[in-house]
Amino acid sequence: MKEIGVEKCGFHSFRRFRATHLRKSRSPESLTRYWLGHSRVSITDVYDKSALDDGFRQAEAERVGTGFEL
Repeated sequence: MKEIGVEKCGFHSFRRFRATHLRKSRSPESLTRYWLGHSRVSITDVYDKSALDDGFRQAEAERVGTGFEL
C-alpha cells in the first residue's frame, strides 16, 4: 500500500472501499448490508428476503464486480 501512496491502511480501509464501490454501482442496499455483515435498519428489511436468493446475489455480484483488478 505504501507503494501507491497509502500511509495508513487497516481492515476497515477495505470495508470502506467495498461499501463505496457497492454504493457507486447502485447495488441494492439490502445486499450491501448483507455483504458487509450489517444488521437490518427497518422493519421492511425483516420482510426482504432478496439476500437469501443465491441466483440474485450471484448475478448482482457479477454485475458490480470487486472494484479493482488483481
